Amino acid sequence: MKEKIAEFLEDNGFLPITKWHSFEIIHKDICPEDSQDIDRIRDIVSDNNGLYVYEKDGTIMYVGKGKPLFDRIKNHYVSSYQEVPGDTKDKRWHRFFLSHQGKIRIYWKELEDEETRQVVEKMLGYVLSPIFESFSTK
Repeated sequence: MKEKIAEFLEDNGFLPITKWHSFEIIHKDICPEDSQDIDRIRDIVSDNNGLYVYEKDGTIMYVGKGKPLFDRIKNHYVSSYQEVPGDTKDKRWHRFFLSHQGKIRIYWKELEDEETRQVVEKMLGYVLSPIFESFSTK
């Protein structure tokens, strides 16, 4: 089944993610003294809605969707050094991103339709098996 879903994602331009837009950012465990990184995220993804994938050292870390992308990616960046509003009761985003510091590549693809974003996010999560899924059950 996974192969058929991967084939569907390829046929519809969602795989490989290396063809998506991307940028690198350093996740740190201390609050940066200025907002250059956050401004950079805003400049790159703007107010686009879509999907994003976090990758570090060849490992898929996280698959998500954002409306807008900037808010979601900014929250993950900030959660690498502090808790953020809207995190789960067990603060799993903060715990996860705090424990995965360093250079992160973020792939993103614009996708406006909410229903399609939800479906494709689930399919990508199934095919790419991000490590967040096993981390969040700990």
